[in-house]
Amino acid sequence: HENQSLRVLMLSKNGITAQAGEYFVKAIEANETLTLVDLSGNDASPSVEQLRRIDAVVQRNRQRQSQIRRAERRERFALYNEEFKCRQHAMQVEAMRLEIEALQERRLNRMKARCERWVDEVKEVAEEERVRQEELCEEAALRAEA
Repeated sequence: HENQSLRVLMLSKNGITAQAGEYFVKAIEANETLTLVDLSGNDASPSVEQLRRIDAVVQRNRQRQSQIRRAERRERFALYNEEFKCRQHAMQVEAMRLEIEALQERRLNRMKARCERWVDEVKEVAEEERVRQEELCEEAALRAEA
């Protein structure tokens, strides 16, 4: 089972010897998350070559973590950008929906006005026909009397 969370290892004043240091270096070289190792104060400390190997691992891990953070920032930015585009699209769709709704309302109002004019025209024609019919009836009555 690989360690995925240990980033700092503080082992100062623990009496790590050069002999134990070799096993310690091999264990650290297998680790991909350590970014700080403190071995100060060990009397018979690991050799300079071992310390350089540990430092190389720590530097490698720091670079790797930095690359991961940069990739995460790029991905996060891409997600924010995509979210912005989605919201912008949703706003455009809503604007178009409102525009279509307003257009349909204007059409409906024009149709209502046209229908009202037709109703008025029909009433006028009916009134004119009624008046004309009354005139004809009166004229017919006058002729019948004459």
